[in-house]
Amino acid sequence: MELILLCAGRSHDKSGPSGICFAQAPTDLMYRPKDRALPLSSAPFSPFGAEDAAHVARFTNVQSRRLRVQARSLLWFGLQSLYGLYGQHAWGRCPDNLPDGLPATLSGLTLHHDCLGRPSFSDARLQCSISYAKDQVFCLLGLTEHGAFPRLGLDCEELRFNSLPPLSMLSQREQQELFLFLQLQAQTKKNTSSLSDQSPGQENELCQKTLASSCLRRWCVREALLKAHGTGLRLNPSSLDGGFLWQRCGMQHIEGHRYAWRCLALQGLWVCLAIEEQDRALLHRVRLVRVDRADMQNMVHRLDRTDVPGVPDMAEGTVAADS
Repeated sequence: MELILLCAGRSHDKSGPSGICFAQAPTDLMYRPKDRALPLSSAPFSPFGAEDAAHVARFTNVQSRRLRVQARSLLWFGLQSLYGLYGQHAWGRCPDNLPDGLPATLSGLTLHHDCLGRPSFSDARLQCSISYAKDQVFCLLGLTEHGAFPRLGLDCEELRFNSLPPLSMLSQREQQELFLFLQLQAQTKKNTSSLSDQSPGQENELCQKTLASSCLRRWCVREALLKAHGTGLRLNPSSLDGGFLWQRCGMQHIEGHRYAWRCLALQGLWVCLAIEEQDRALLHRVRLVRVDRADMQNMVHRLDRTDVPGVPDMAEGTVAADS
């Protein structure tokens, strides 16, 4: 089994978080069409079939659609990587005889969506999960040689302090922990105010940012778990637990299933991965591959096609969920 996390957008620290192999995507794998600005078509192309192209077309907001087209190109790139690991396609090589299409080993692969927008491949050996944070795209992609790959979930949350999930979304234990954290901070501030080099305003700001970061991390855990389980927010998030203030890995029981989760702290982001418990070791062997913005834009140009038949134009204002 192999698990990779692909990201496109802003640059990150190349060292990566602990336990993550951070690799630069080889640029010669990318098709490079002429440098030209292409508008998003009303019927965008998807390398994973007409159903997926129609799903993308439902997003009428230009930025939302562009991010979803980027996600498809990331998945395509990730599949080249995974198939290369098993000898079916050479890693880092672009097929010379297919300037306009995909390698033959992947051309029949399709991507379907359930009623919540959760994507799944036609080949059960593959699993994927997609998440967006502002102008960044993350794709978690897994491949097994035999049987079906376990359920996956991925979520990313940008560190922001002006829009936080309500505390009612947290479990009673988590709410109590955060309340005790605030009490402890207030008591510590009172006892050490004369010794501290920071002003009261700076101490309060630091406390608020710590609290906000913790709330966002716990929400990120919930989103990843609910994606893996496949219920989305139809299941009450407060019935789950995102761990203690310091916790970065954990387990969660959901309706007869057990999932493992792991949080990564990237530059300005929380990223959480979730997988079925029996395969939790994969979370600590995941490879993180970054695709540069310029290379991703070239891939978006390649996938933003206007000459693909069979994809209907969607009515203005139609919006779909996308996992």
